[in-house]
Amino acid sequence: MAFGSIHAKASLEFVYWLIRTNYTGHIYFDTFPRNEDPIRECEYNIRQFKRMYAVAKELLAGDRKEVVNRLLLDHDAMAMLELMEKHSVDYL
Repeated sequence: MAFGSIHAKASLEFVYWLIRTNYTGHIYFDTFPRNEDPIRECEYNIRQFKRMYAVAKELLAGDRKEVVNRLLLDHDAMAMLELMEKHSVDYL
């Protein structure tokens, strides 16, 4: 499976938490392309991750950061999903 191809929002949330927790380690894509060109899939995974990283950074910028913090404190999963949807419509 290519990164984010099945659960795009969950993948975006994963990237969001990598940024939020200041993760500085390596990112690995555990894929096993059988019918696809493995280099092409790897390049796709990197592009997808970079796009999601940009969207997640937007969610942490300016006024949105305060909104996200409030939603997290309120444990409002639906509002968080809707916020991610609103700010990533062109992407996801």
